[in-house]
Amino acid sequence: MKKIYTIVIALFLSAIVFAQAPQKMSYQAVIRDASNNLVTSHSVGMKISILQGSATGTSVYTETQTPTTNANGLVNIQFGGGTGFSSIDWSTGSYFIQTETDPTGGINYTITGTSQLLSVPYALYAAKAGKVDFNFAFAGLKDITLYQNDSISIPIEVIWIDGLQENVTLSSSGLPNGASLKFSTSSGVVNFTTNVTISASSALIGTYPISIIGTTSSGKVKNYTLNLTINPTQINTYNNITLYVPTVDNTSKSFFASSLGSTFDVTSFNTNSTIIDFGYYYGASKLSTFASSSDYLSTAYDISTLYPSATKNVTTFVTTTTNFASVLGSNEITTAYNSGTLSTNGANPAGGATRLAYLTAGNVYAFKTSSGKYGIFKVTTISGAGNPGGYITFDIKVQK
Repeated sequence: MKKIYTIVIALFLSAIVFAQAPQKMSYQAVIRDASNNLVTSHSVGMKISILQGSATGTSVYTETQTPTTNANGLVNIQFGGGTGFSSIDWSTGSYFIQTETDPTGGINYTITGTSQLLSVPYALYAAKAGKVDFNFAFAGLKDITLYQNDSISIPIEVIWIDGLQENVTLSSSGLPNGASLKFSTSSGVVNFTTNVTISASSALIGTYPISIIGTTSSGKVKNYTLNLTINPTQINTYNNITLYVPTVDNTSKSFFASSLGSTFDVTSFNTNSTIIDFGYYYGASKLSTFASSSDYLSTAYDISTLYPSATKNVTTFVTTTTNFASVLGSNEITTAYNSGTLSTNGANPAGGATRLAYLTAGNVYAFKTSSGKYGIFKVTTISGAGNPGGYITFDIKVQK
């Protein structure tokens, strides 16, 4: 078999004094042909591979070259400038260099040699020991718009790029007074993922440049800057709303339009049906009840019969354990509805029930209107049962 006789293998970093210079190793060998004659002043084809673990291990890097031997049959090459070389982790086990040679200058490699890389290549690892590079990957986080009293939570991945995988501590800057930013995980060894929650709270309306900052244990700092825009709150609050038990004289204000915070009697239902979301009645078996216009079953009057062509909006209800007083923003109302318990006291279209019976003073409920707006209300008083003059009083917050 044809052989390669290696007289020198020198492995070292080259040109590290030049900014952005690639890491390379030098390799020298004497090339002989099948008759053991020197191959002098001739182009030869070479394939150089770095094998991990053993002389027959997995190749983690390969490149090809066509150098020319000198008058003594010596080739002198540098390799390692290709893609993937800088990613080799020299600290993980042993590595071997394999050379395959075609003395005719082609790619029919007939001469093969393999040697273990001992201590010198680990200068490459030493070069990386003082280096660390990382970056942020955001899931759709660009410029952020929040309404007063709202919040948003978005995952951020702290990703390793190069060098040692050090611990990164996260912080922020530039937040306006009345706003806050919290990380679910404020530090970790890259790679790791954290959720960043930004709350507008009582922040003043305006646009503010804020930064997400990462600092490694060795002091390297990276930041990501974005604009946080605070807009006016997107909820309306109405207190002490009173709806009455419907009466046959049609004068009781038994219907409610959440977009206006207004109440209506049955006489004005027809002309305002497009904005009315629900009404109140007191059932014989299910007692205090809110019902969507589409599912209003009061025996005092039947709006479907009275006004067959009127709009019958579909409003759906859930019960919720949300603290009514703590709800300050639009997103919190949506969350209260989506996390609520479906009422089973009426027709049940997807996402909620169109009637909410057994209303109880002190309890909190959420709803969704036919226009897609969410609301939350707390019952404060129920009085008079189903008798004329009976009523329910509640406080309500609804999205604009």
